[in-house]
Amino acid sequence: MAVIVKLNDKILKQVEELIEEAPKFAPTIVTQANNMGQMADAKFDRERFTIWTTRCLNLLTRIEGGNSIHLQKFREEEQKGKKYHSSSIKFFYQVAILKALKLDIESGNFFDQGLLITADAFGDILEQAEHLLDEKYKDASAVLIGAILESSLRKLCDKNKVTYSQKDTINTLNNFLKDKGYNRIVHKQIIAWADLRNKAAHGKFSEYSISQVEEMLKWVKDFVTNYLG
Repeated sequence: MAVIVKLNDKILKQVEELIEEAPKFAPTIVTQANNMGQMADAKFDRERFTIWTTRCLNLLTRIEGGNSIHLQKFREEEQKGKKYHSSSIKFFYQVAILKALKLDIESGNFFDQGLLITADAFGDILEQAEHLLDEKYKDASAVLIGAILESSLRKLCDKNKVTYSQKDTINTLNNFLKDKGYNRIVHKQIIAWADLRNKAAHGKFSEYSISQVEEMLKWVKDFVTNYLG
């Protein structure tokens, strides 16, 4: 759990930086916040706004596999903003969406470890799983490695244009990818790792050893490298 919290803190810091940057190039979102009709584009820096929007989209598309309600609302404002009398109004609402995301992170009720982890974070998370193993926390490490495996299978489904739902488990995703994303030997091994991950997640800690988790970590590292680059 501490590892997931650490990752949440990293994302929270990025969200806070984006929120704090907003008034610097769109001052009327602060001075006229109580009167939308008066909100104008005075001193509105459109170049910095474009950079800011791009950074927001980059962050939001890496959260929950790009399926978060925050990303959906942010994009809706991009379309609705065309009807507003100033860009500052659209910007005001987009900042509000980031503030909602910040509150959701701080509440601890937003991220699911299987959805949060995206390909660009795999290296950091696998290192943390290895550290947990070094400290003999095999059970927490197994859950974390399983989350990486599940997320990597989703990425591989996207890569191979395989349709899936966010509720699909490792075994379901694995069946989708058999003979499409990899061969049956890989498919069979993933079944074994899914079983180990499920034992860790459901408290069956005595049914697997630390050496098995170490082997799982090495295998998943190689899998991510070979199939996702």
